[in-house]
Amino acid sequence: MSSQKEKKIRRLHRKNIWPSMLTLFLFISAFVFIICSMFILSLVNLATNKLEYTTENAKMVAQIIEEENVGSNEELIQLVKEMQRILPNVQEVCISNEENEVIIKSGSSEPKVENELVVTGLDCRIYLLEQSDNTLYAQNGEVKFDTEKMIDVFLAPDDEVYDIDKPLLYLSFWIASPMDENHQNVFVKSEIAVKESEVASIGIFAIAIIGLVIGFAIYYIVFTIGLIRDQRRLTQLLYLNPVTGGKNWTYLKVKGEKFIRKSFRNKIKYALIHIRMNKYQSFCTCYGAKEGTDLLELIYQELQSKISKNEVAVHYARADYAMLLSYDSKEGLEQRLSNIVAGIGAARQGRRLDFCAGIYEINNGKMDMDAMYNNASIARSALHPEGEEWIGWYSQEMQKQQLWERKVEDTMEEALQRKEFQVYLQPKYSSREEKLSGAEALVRWISPEEGFVPPNRFIPIFENNGFILKLDDYMISEVAKQQAEWIGEGRKVVPISVNVSRAHFTKDDLAEHICGLVDAYQVPHEVIELELTESAFFEDKEVLLETVRKLREYGFAVSMDDFGAGYSSLNSLKELPLDVIKLDAEFFRGIEDTEKGKIIVNEAICLAKRLDMKIVAEGIETKEQVDFLAEQGCDLIQGYYFAKPMPIQEFEKKAFNI
Repeated sequence: MSSQKEKKIRRLHRKNIWPSMLTLFLFISAFVFIICSMFILSLVNLATNKLEYTTENAKMVAQIIEEENVGSNEELIQLVKEMQRILPNVQEVCISNEENEVIIKSGSSEPKVENELVVTGLDCRIYLLEQSDNTLYAQNGEVKFDTEKMIDVFLAPDDEVYDIDKPLLYLSFWIASPMDENHQNVFVKSEIAVKESEVASIGIFAIAIIGLVIGFAIYYIVFTIGLIRDQRRLTQLLYLNPVTGGKNWTYLKVKGEKFIRKSFRNKIKYALIHIRMNKYQSFCTCYGAKEGTDLLELIYQELQSKISKNEVAVHYARADYAMLLSYDSKEGLEQRLSNIVAGIGAARQGRRLDFCAGIYEINNGKMDMDAMYNNASIARSALHPEGEEWIGWYSQEMQKQQLWERKVEDTMEEALQRKEFQVYLQPKYSSREEKLSGAEALVRWISPEEGFVPPNRFIPIFENNGFILKLDDYMISEVAKQQAEWIGEGRKVVPISVNVSRAHFTKDDLAEHICGLVDAYQVPHEVIELELTESAFFEDKEVLLETVRKLREYGFAVSMDDFGAGYSSLNSLKELPLDVIKLDAEFFRGIEDTEKGKIIVNEAICLAKRLDMKIVAEGIETKEQVDFLAEQGCDLIQGYYFAKPMPIQEFEKKAFNI
């Protein structure tokens, strides 16, 4: 699986909400701390403003006293009464000398200079009173809070009417302001009070903000829980197989990777298995599509019931299933699979079910799950359709073959363009005169990297992937081009046969297509012979018969290669209008020693003669075989006895004595 896709799947699978909750907790804590700090700062700022206002009033009192030149207590009392009308927070006034000894006072109390309170930013001196009924007071020279009074403010009895104008913070103190001319100090007894109504407005705002934050937190928690619930539902849908209602391949990949990682630490062996029900399409044709779907669900349920919690079984596609199973030995795993299949068959009594399986032993925890399943599929595909073995194990040889097929498919187009596929010709000789009378064109791959590549290493690959169509066209064109070159040189050419894959015979216009390839070089059609294998007869018979008929009308000779290798050769001879029959080499294995073999070859040649067809014997390797075929009237002989396939330059030496 790609890394991008894997990240998306893991993101959907993630369910942990603690990071989100921790983030929310830290956010709320920080916000509450900020609100509380702002509340305290607001209170401090409010008290500071009142203190600044009071000290300004004290300075004003000192200035007035200095201007009026007060000299007695009576004068000071009278002046204080007048000032209290405009400065209500002025309670008493005292005047002291340089040694802070009170010389004039308007009341009965005096300041104590040892109770000084230093306030930064004020150029006046403040002296607290030794009164415990104040919230802030001085005692033995120390500044203290009356905490009991502070608590009583908030915990008023239920039967009392709460006065919101009650002071929450009350302070009575002396403020000293110097008089410049006579070096005396004026002490003004004042007070400040922070009322609860003033604090309440700030508190209400702070509580409102905190309430909004709590509401947001509740919404966020509800939203997160809903998101997690939706995530789980989406994950269930992601892992749902719509056919069986169980888990799918994506689930196996995610879960299987975890099991495999643990297996290497716990020394547990795992195998990935591709198991297929054979002839599923036939089952659906006989019993219906719904019955087929029900069968797929039943198979999944049976597989699911036979696995442990550390194993996985899923429906992959169509009638294919994937299983991740732990095992101790190969024999034990095969026996377990046999028991599983037997259980499926028992659950479906009266209807025979056939299975095949491929197994990949997991020995690399970093290998992609798709690649491992593909290897298991390769092991299953390598099983012979008609064989008794229904379980195949993936091997290194299969891997090498897989890599080779991949390399061939990656380079085949470029190899064709660079003409790495070369035409080799194997001569055909007349049986009596032993004269070169024809040839067969065979393809050889000369790769710059691999060197000489035998046909059996690439032809089957091309037949499976369809590239054989391009290769056949290339061979027909190259042979036609070579024939045209020899004819242009005045050479006496012989017919050259070219193989035409049965994949071509699905086209209605094949005859016209071949004519176009040959006519591009203006070559007579009779010098080109087209070979088709007997297996082509079992494709679309009507299209094949019509194509052969057209090719013969266009002047091409048509031959059947490997006659006798199949099981319906006589039937194909009856229906196909052929010109040449090539007897398979197996006809001649040991005919020198068996009378029965000679009779079969003799009758086959006689049959072809009576049907007005030429006979070519291929794979001839001995003089005895040549003499026997000459006696039986075989027309042409092809094989290593006369010559092996050779490059065009060597063929020219044999054919034209150059």
